[in-house]
Amino acid sequence: MSTVLQHQQPDRATYIGGSDAATILGVSPWQTRYKLWAQKTGLISKPIDPAKAKIFARGKRLEPVILQMFEDETGLRVDHHNRRFSDSEYPFLAAEIDGETGDENIDAKTAQPFARHLWGEPGSDVIPIYYTAQFMHGLMVTGRDVCHVAAMIGLDDFRIFRIQRDDELIALIREKELEFWKLIQNQTPPPIETAEDALSVWPTSRLETAEVSEAVADMVQELKMVKAQIKELETREAELKDAILPTFQDAEAIASAGRILATGKTQNASRLDQKTLASQQPEIFEQYKVTSSTRVLRIK
Repeated sequence: MSTVLQHQQPDRATYIGGSDAATILGVSPWQTRYKLWAQKTGLISKPIDPAKAKIFARGKRLEPVILQMFEDETGLRVDHHNRRFSDSEYPFLAAEIDGETGDENIDAKTAQPFARHLWGEPGSDVIPIYYTAQFMHGLMVTGRDVCHVAAMIGLDDFRIFRIQRDDELIALIREKELEFWKLIQNQTPPPIETAEDALSVWPTSRLETAEVSEAVADMVQELKMVKAQIKELETREAELKDAILPTFQDAEAIASAGRILATGKTQNASRLDQKTLASQQPEIFEQYKVTSSTRVLRIK
């Protein structure tokens, strides 16, 4: 049996929640395992992205509306809202359930229209894999068999999905989350898997040479070839633009056989002329100048 934790909002560093499951499984498009570990251990703080904060806040405000629409569509009653549960065996495994109907979970989601293709037909279980991980985590913690997913995609596409408990997947999630929790408890970082993680761990270089394997040497050579191909394509891109743009003359678009091929509308943009500011107002420029450093990968 799971434990209901009402009216408690513990520090996210003290438990593993549903939104962590996709990262731990390596299927999150937003976060790496190392970054999650660093946040849980207090090594880094999770920055607040104002744009994302607005999206999350908007989704939270829409949650009651979506749950009401779920009731209207299904005839099922939403009994509870936003109850928190902890695993009976491992209390650091926790989940907040948006809604409950009888002995089944409900989760309310909002999605951007451009992600519409990731969601299947209403009534199916075809949803983005990172949400599957989250909802299976919720079923694991609550011990339940079904999670209803009420998804508002854009402004006018409301779909309801039914996610059935998958014990094999839940066992994998549980195993990986317990392994990850040990890394947190032991202050042992997971492997560095991305360039972003590497730069966060080693932001500056030293005057030393690291000896790498033949596999890495092969990847360096492959990267060299890829960069050469990109350069060729960029050169060809510039050539094509030079040939196409003069055909516009002062038109906003060009067409062939009545079909619009491309547009070239005037766009205005404002930017800070740093060179002039530094020359004419050096004190102001120095006051607001920000110096940053980064490591640049160059192939020899």
